[in-house]
Amino acid sequence: MASTKNIQAPDDYVEELHQALSVHPEMRRFYQAQQNGSIEAAQGPPESLRKQEMIQVPQYIYDAPSWKCDPATFPPIVFRTSERKGIRLTNALAQNTADLHEPDEQLTQLSSTTKTTYRLEVVKYKPFNRAMPALRATARNESLARWVVANHVARAVEECIQRDGGSWEVATIGRVTFNDLWLMELRRVSQGSWQPVLAFYHP
Repeated sequence: MASTKNIQAPDDYVEELHQALSVHPEMRRFYQAQQNGSIEAAQGPPESLRKQEMIQVPQYIYDAPSWKCDPATFPPIVFRTSERKGIRLTNALAQNTADLHEPDEQLTQLSSTTKTTYRLEVVKYKPFNRAMPALRATARNESLARWVVANHVARAVEECIQRDGGSWEVATIGRVTFNDLWLMELRRVSQGSWQPVLAFYHP
């Protein structure tokens, strides 16, 4: 059976905050602009939001004893837009990925098997995994494009967070919802599985 190991406790990288992310007014206005497809959304987050620090969602690293490789030896798959590193999961879920860097690049790293398992090991919550296709259903079995992989990860994360009641409690910050989350990277943790690195802004 696979096990997990703690890479860092939540208190190692968050400070005491007095307001939950989900009620931050600048963040809320930006989310509404993106959902409405307004000009403000196309221009990117407001300046006050750009200066805010991103906090990584605390996770354990999935540890597969039968896999002899060190995950650190595999370069992560990085997601970024023209504005910053990361893509909002709500955009990825809605396939609103025109701003994603190299959205059509085929991610051959995922193609070692016909299925890829996305794993979430959020601290204080039950581990979650979801298997998704790793190849396009074509005669040549082509690798998936970056935007498709981002969409698959968003679907997996949404399912996980709904299972956990619609939000995660992150240290002293408060509760974080799916709408708050950004996909930063995918890190390989076994022969056929990858673990998303998720983050969010704090006020």
